[in-house]
Amino acid sequence: MARSSITAAATPTTFPTEYAHLTTVQVAMLNRQYRHRLEALRALDDLFGTIQARLDAAGRWNDSYVVFTSDNGWLYGEHRVVGKVLAYEESIRVPLLLRGPGVAPGAQRSALVLNNDLAPTIAALAGVVLPTVADGRDLAPLFRADAPPAWRRRFLVEHFRDAAPSPVSWLDYLAVRTASGEDENTALQLFVDWCDDWLTDPAAAGSEHYDLVLDPLQLQSLDPRSAAHALQRAALQADLALLRDCGRPAHIACSDAERVREHLFFGGFD
Repeated sequence: MARSSITAAATPTTFPTEYAHLTTVQVAMLNRQYRHRLEALRALDDLFGTIQARLDAAGRWNDSYVVFTSDNGWLYGEHRVVGKVLAYEESIRVPLLLRGPGVAPGAQRSALVLNNDLAPTIAALAGVVLPTVADGRDLAPLFRADAPPAWRRRFLVEHFRDAAPSPVSWLDYLAVRTASGEDENTALQLFVDWCDDWLTDPAAAGSEHYDLVLDPLQLQSLDPRSAAHALQRAALQADLALLRDCGRPAHIACSDAERVREHLFFGGFD
Protein backbone atom coordinates (compact mmCIF):
# COMPACT_ATOMS: atom_id res chain seq x y z
CA MET A 1 0.00 0.00 0.00
CA ALA A 2 2.79 2.43 0.86
CA ARG A 3 4.35 2.72 -2.57
CA SER A 4 5.52 5.89 -4.29
CA SER A 5 5.98 7.01 -7.88
CA ILE A 6 7.63 10.31 -6.92
CA THR A 7 11.30 10.91 -7.66
CA ALA A 8 13.01 14.11 -6.57
CA ALA A 9 14.74 14.47 -9.94
CA ALA A 10 11.50 14.50 -11.93
CA THR A 11 9.11 16.40 -9.69
CA PRO A 12 9.06 19.46 -7.42
CA THR A 13 10.83 19.04 -4.08
CA THR A 14 7.55 19.53 -2.20
CA PHE A 15 6.42 15.98 -2.95
CA PRO A 16 9.15 13.88 -1.29
CA THR A 17 8.64 15.97 1.84
CA GLU A 18 4.85 15.94 1.90
CA TYR A 19 4.45 12.27 0.92
CA ALA A 20 6.65 10.49 3.42
CA HIS A 21 6.44 6.74 4.03
CA LEU A 22 3.21 5.68 5.72
CA THR A 23 3.54 4.49 9.28
CA THR A 24 2.07 1.19 10.49
CA VAL A 25 -0.56 3.19 12.39
CA GLN A 26 -1.58 5.01 9.19
CA VAL A 27 -1.75 1.75 7.22
CA ALA A 28 -3.95 0.15 9.90
CA MET A 29 -6.25 3.19 9.89
CA LEU A 30 -6.58 3.10 6.08
CA ASN A 31 -7.37 -0.62 6.12
CA ARG A 32 -10.06 -0.01 8.76
CA GLN A 33 -11.60 2.82 6.74
CA TYR A 34 -11.62 0.65 3.63
CA ARG A 35 -13.47 -2.15 5.45
CA HIS A 36 -16.00 0.36 6.78
CA ARG A 37 -16.71 1.59 3.25
CA LEU A 38 -17.28 -1.98 2.08
CA GLU A 39 -19.68 -2.50 4.97
CA ALA A 40 -21.56 0.66 3.99
CA LEU A 41 -22.28 -0.90 0.58
CA ARG A 42 -24.77 -3.23 2.27
CA ALA A 43 -27.21 -0.30 2.41
CA LEU A 44 -26.75 0.23 -1.34
CA ASP A 45 -27.48 -3.45 -1.97
CA ASP A 46 -30.69 -3.19 0.04
CA LEU A 47 -31.74 -0.02 -1.79
CA PHE A 48 -31.17 -1.52 -5.22
CA GLY A 49 -33.07 -4.65 -4.26
CA THR A 50 -36.07 -2.50 -3.38
CA ILE A 51 -35.85 -0.56 -6.67
CA GLN A 52 -35.63 -3.74 -8.73
CA ALA A 53 -38.58 -5.33 -6.91
CA ARG A 54 -40.76 -2.27 -7.59
CA LEU A 55 -39.79 -2.14 -11.26
CA ASP A 56 -40.58 -5.86 -11.55
CA ALA A 57 -43.96 -5.35 -9.90
CA ALA A 58 -44.74 -2.53 -12.34
CA GLY A 59 -43.65 -4.61 -15.35
CA ARG A 60 -40.89 -2.12 -16.20
CA TRP A 61 -37.68 -3.96 -15.29
CA ASN A 62 -37.01 -5.23 -18.83
CA ASP A 63 -37.27 -1.76 -20.40
CA SER A 64 -35.32 0.09 -17.70
CA TYR A 65 -31.68 1.15 -17.74
CA VAL A 66 -29.58 0.98 -14.58
CA VAL A 67 -26.28 2.88 -14.26
CA PHE A 68 -23.76 2.50 -11.45
CA THR A 69 -20.71 4.75 -11.31
CA SER A 70 -18.82 7.16 -9.05
CA ASP A 71 -17.66 10.75 -9.23
CA ASN A 72 -14.00 9.90 -8.52
CA GLY A 73 -11.59 7.21 -7.42
CA TRP A 74 -9.79 7.30 -4.10
CA LEU A 75 -6.17 6.82 -3.08
CA TYR A 76 -5.89 4.67 0.05
CA GLY A 77 -2.15 5.11 0.56
CA GLU A 78 -1.09 4.33 -3.01
CA HIS A 79 1.76 6.67 -3.93
CA ARG A 80 1.72 7.56 -0.19
CA VAL A 81 -1.37 9.67 -0.72
CA VAL A 82 -4.87 9.65 0.77
CA GLY A 83 -7.36 11.54 -1.36
CA LYS A 84 -8.78 11.89 -4.84
CA VAL A 85 -7.36 14.78 -6.85
CA LEU A 86 -4.15 13.37 -8.34
CA ALA A 87 -3.76 12.02 -11.88
CA TYR A 88 -2.84 8.48 -10.89
CA GLU A 89 -4.99 5.55 -12.01
CA GLU A 90 -6.45 4.92 -8.56
CA SER A 91 -7.87 8.46 -8.55
CA ILE A 92 -9.01 8.97 -12.15
CA ARG A 93 -10.52 5.52 -12.80
CA VAL A 94 -14.05 4.76 -11.58
CA PRO A 95 -16.39 1.79 -12.13
CA LEU A 96 -19.19 2.08 -14.69
CA LEU A 97 -21.84 -0.61 -14.92
CA LEU A 98 -24.82 -0.21 -17.26
CA ARG A 99 -27.64 -2.67 -18.04
CA GLY A 100 -30.78 -2.34 -20.08
CA PRO A 101 -32.34 -3.01 -23.50
CA GLY A 102 -29.71 -3.37 -26.22
CA VAL A 103 -26.81 -3.83 -23.78
CA ALA A 104 -25.16 -7.23 -24.18
CA PRO A 105 -25.27 -9.07 -20.81
CA GLY A 106 -21.81 -9.56 -19.34
CA ALA A 107 -20.06 -7.53 -22.05
CA GLN A 108 -16.96 -5.58 -20.99
CA ARG A 109 -15.54 -2.57 -22.79
CA SER A 110 -12.03 -1.11 -22.66
CA ALA A 111 -12.78 2.17 -24.47
CA LEU A 112 -12.18 5.45 -22.61
CA VAL A 113 -15.40 6.77 -21.06
CA LEU A 114 -15.77 9.97 -19.04
CA ASN A 115 -18.35 11.16 -16.52
CA ASN A 116 -19.49 13.85 -18.94
CA ASP A 117 -20.65 11.09 -21.34
CA LEU A 118 -23.50 10.19 -18.99
CA ALA A 119 -25.71 13.22 -19.75
CA PRO A 120 -25.81 12.76 -23.55
CA THR A 121 -26.22 9.00 -23.10
CA ILE A 122 -29.19 9.29 -20.73
CA ALA A 123 -30.75 11.98 -22.92
CA ALA A 124 -30.48 9.76 -26.01
CA LEU A 125 -31.95 6.76 -24.16
CA ALA A 126 -34.84 8.92 -22.96
CA GLY A 127 -35.40 10.33 -26.45
CA VAL A 128 -34.90 13.96 -25.45
CA VAL A 129 -32.74 16.69 -26.97
CA LEU A 130 -30.29 18.51 -24.72
CA PRO A 131 -30.68 22.31 -24.72
CA THR A 132 -26.98 22.81 -25.49
CA VAL A 133 -24.06 20.96 -27.04
CA ALA A 134 -22.99 18.24 -24.61
CA ASP A 135 -19.39 18.09 -23.43
CA GLY A 136 -19.37 14.34 -23.88
CA ARG A 137 -20.73 11.68 -26.18
CA ASP A 138 -23.49 9.09 -26.34
CA LEU A 139 -22.21 5.70 -25.16
CA ALA A 140 -24.66 3.75 -27.36
CA PRO A 141 -21.94 2.67 -29.87
CA LEU A 142 -20.20 0.85 -27.01
CA PHE A 143 -23.31 -1.23 -26.43
CA ARG A 144 -22.47 -3.01 -29.68
CA ALA A 145 -18.65 -2.83 -30.06
CA ASP A 146 -15.59 -2.34 -27.90
CA ALA A 147 -13.82 0.14 -30.18
CA PRO A 148 -16.25 1.99 -32.46
CA PRO A 149 -14.75 4.22 -35.17
CA ALA A 150 -13.47 7.63 -34.10
CA TRP A 151 -13.86 6.94 -30.38
CA ARG A 152 -11.70 9.04 -28.04
CA ARG A 153 -8.06 8.07 -27.77
CA ARG A 154 -6.97 10.49 -25.04
CA PHE A 155 -8.44 12.78 -22.40
CA LEU A 156 -7.41 15.67 -20.20
CA VAL A 157 -6.95 15.44 -16.43
CA GLU A 158 -6.46 18.69 -14.53
CA HIS A 159 -6.41 20.06 -11.01
CA PHE A 160 -6.20 23.56 -9.62
CA ARG A 161 -5.37 24.07 -5.99
CA ASP A 162 -8.03 24.30 -3.34
CA ALA A 163 -8.56 27.44 -1.28
CA ALA A 164 -7.21 25.81 1.88
CA PRO A 165 -3.72 24.27 1.71
CA SER A 166 -3.49 20.49 1.94
CA PRO A 167 -0.86 17.96 0.80
CA VAL A 168 -2.66 17.27 -2.48
CA SER A 169 -3.27 20.90 -3.37
CA TRP A 170 0.18 22.43 -3.30
CA LEU A 171 0.57 22.28 -7.06
CA ASP A 172 -1.60 22.63 -10.11
CA TYR A 173 -1.24 20.12 -12.91
CA LEU A 174 -2.42 19.25 -16.38
CA ALA A 175 -2.21 15.65 -17.56
CA VAL A 176 -3.11 13.52 -20.56
CA ARG A 177 -4.09 9.83 -20.37
CA THR A 178 -4.13 7.82 -23.60
CA ALA A 179 -6.06 4.74 -24.68
CA SER A 180 -4.78 1.42 -25.97
CA GLY A 181 -4.03 1.02 -29.66
CA GLU A 182 -1.33 -0.82 -31.55
CA ASP A 183 -0.87 2.08 -33.98
CA GLU A 184 0.11 4.61 -31.31
CA ASN A 185 3.58 5.04 -29.90
CA THR A 186 2.00 6.64 -26.86
CA ALA A 187 -0.73 4.05 -26.26
CA LEU A 188 -1.72 3.51 -22.62
CA GLN A 189 0.48 6.24 -21.19
CA LEU A 190 0.07 9.03 -18.67
CA PHE A 191 1.94 12.32 -18.82
CA VAL A 192 1.60 14.85 -16.00
CA ASP A 193 2.92 18.42 -16.10
CA TRP A 194 3.12 19.94 -12.62
CA CYS A 195 2.79 23.69 -12.92
CA ASP A 196 2.81 26.39 -10.29
CA ASP A 197 2.06 28.76 -13.14
CA TRP A 198 1.44 26.99 -16.44
CA LEU A 199 0.68 30.17 -18.36
CA THR A 200 3.77 32.16 -17.39
CA ASP A 201 6.45 29.48 -17.21
CA PRO A 202 5.39 25.97 -18.24
CA ALA A 203 9.01 24.88 -18.73
CA ALA A 204 9.73 25.41 -15.03
CA ALA A 205 7.26 22.75 -13.92
CA GLY A 206 8.25 19.18 -13.12
CA SER A 207 6.67 16.24 -14.92
CA GLU A 208 5.92 12.53 -14.66
CA HIS A 209 5.56 10.03 -17.50
CA TYR A 210 4.34 6.43 -17.19
CA ASP A 211 3.95 3.48 -19.52
CA LEU A 212 0.84 1.75 -18.12
CA VAL A 213 1.61 -1.51 -19.95
CA LEU A 214 5.09 -1.95 -18.51
CA ASP A 215 4.38 -0.12 -15.25
CA PRO A 216 0.64 -0.37 -14.46
CA LEU A 217 1.16 0.67 -10.81
CA GLN A 218 3.02 3.84 -11.89
CA LEU A 219 6.04 3.19 -9.71
CA GLN A 220 8.77 4.73 -11.87
CA SER A 221 8.54 7.79 -14.10
CA LEU A 222 10.18 7.19 -17.50
CA ASP A 223 13.62 8.69 -18.00
CA PRO A 224 13.26 11.91 -20.06
CA ARG A 225 16.89 11.55 -21.21
CA SER A 226 15.96 8.51 -23.31
CA ALA A 227 15.54 9.47 -26.97
CA ALA A 228 12.45 7.28 -27.37
CA HIS A 229 10.85 8.63 -24.19
CA ALA A 230 11.67 12.21 -25.23
CA LEU A 231 9.75 11.68 -28.47
CA GLN A 232 6.82 10.24 -26.58
CA ARG A 233 6.84 13.22 -24.21
CA ALA A 234 6.82 15.60 -27.18
CA ALA A 235 3.74 13.89 -28.61
CA LEU A 236 1.97 13.84 -25.24
CA GLN A 237 2.78 17.52 -24.64
CA ALA A 238 1.23 18.31 -28.03
CA ASP A 239 -1.86 16.34 -27.00
CA LEU A 240 -1.95 18.25 -23.74
CA ALA A 241 -1.85 21.62 -25.46
CA LEU A 242 -4.61 20.52 -27.83
CA LEU A 243 -6.88 19.30 -25.04
CA ARG A 244 -6.13 22.26 -22.76
CA ASP A 245 -7.50 24.76 -25.27
CA CYS A 246 -10.20 22.71 -27.01
CA GLY A 247 -13.67 24.18 -27.17
CA ARG A 248 -12.45 27.77 -26.87
CA PRO A 249 -13.05 30.28 -29.67
CA ALA A 250 -10.73 29.64 -32.65
CA HIS A 251 -9.69 26.25 -31.21
CA ILE A 252 -10.60 22.69 -32.16
CA ALA A 253 -13.77 21.11 -30.72
CA CYS A 254 -13.09 18.93 -27.68
CA SER A 255 -14.65 15.84 -29.27
CA ASP A 256 -12.16 16.23 -32.14
CA ALA A 257 -9.23 16.99 -29.84
CA GLU A 258 -9.84 13.73 -27.97
CA ARG A 259 -9.19 11.66 -31.08
CA VAL A 260 -6.78 13.75 -33.21
CA ARG A 261 -3.19 12.50 -33.38
CA GLU A 262 -0.36 14.87 -34.22
CA HIS A 263 2.20 12.97 -36.36
CA LEU A 264 5.39 13.82 -34.53
CA PHE A 265 7.27 10.55 -35.03
CA PHE A 266 9.81 9.73 -37.73
CA GLY A 267 9.97 6.37 -39.51
CA GLY A 268 12.88 4.99 -37.50
CA PHE A 269 11.03 5.41 -34.23
CA ASP A 270 7.92 3.65 -35.57
